[in-house]
Amino acid sequence: KQVTLVERKLRGTLPFILIEGKYENEHETGAYGVRVQAYEALLGGAAGHLYGNNPIWHFDGPGIFPIEISWQDALDSPGARSMHVMQKIVSGLEWWRLQPDTSNRLAPPHEDVSVALTDDGSAALLYFRWPEPLQLNLDVFDGPMVQAKWIDPTTGTSREVQGSPFKPLRRTITPPGENGAGDGDWLLHLTTGGGT
Repeated sequence: KQVTLVERKLRGTLPFILIEGKYENEHETGAYGVRVQAYEALLGGAAGHLYGNNPIWHFDGPGIFPIEISWQDALDSPGARSMHVMQKIVSGLEWWRLQPDTSNRLAPPHEDVSVALTDDGSAALLYFRWPEPLQLNLDVFDGPMVQAKWIDPTTGTSREVQGSPFKPLRRTITPPGENGAGDGDWLLHLTTGGGT
């Protein structure tokens, strides 16, 4: 059984926030790397995620890592834009209802896919790090049909998954390939019509 936010509060469980992840423009981390850690934190149950960018955190002062752009230019870096897109995507969802699929009800464990769904079976959000096929058990949803759309985490644009809506049966699904930035990560949003 998944634990709801109310149950966590009653148990005294504290929320967690990803505070110090990889910064953009450090350790060869680019926009893709900061997206991965942000979406994995969100869908893993984090209450928040902090984004960092090397030129910004020391404002062109002496830093630990060499930089090639100014902090002003870093304000509009690909990673910063990805975080803005994430905020827009998540703001359009009832994200607080999503819970990590720790019992693997919707999908088998996969190290490159993060899965969260609502406890009432009305919606789910999956983050694919790579365009690999994944078998979904759509009968966890409460409706007669499941709407499915791909969301590009670099632009926020979305498109219906071919064949959607689906009957709630087992189905293998594969992300569409490269996203708007030429990377392979995608979000899959599943709903039964009235969900998140």
